[in-house]
Amino acid sequence: MQRIKASGVVSVMPPAQENSYDPGYFSNGNPATGELATMMTAEWCNGVQEELINVISKAGLTP
Repeated sequence: MQRIKASGVVSVMPPAQENSYDPGYFSNGNPATGELATMMTAEWCNGVQEELINVISKAGLTP
């Protein structure tokens, strides 16, 4: 696995921001009720990416 390679990437992971949300699940939202869809953030994507890299590294493989 390789870390993302695209325009707009940064070389150092930004610091985590304080989370004021309760843990939960993704939602597609519902326009009829005004429920907003889940927004993916760079912070969340970076966290998932690093967790996958850690699992691969701990298994003795090269990410």
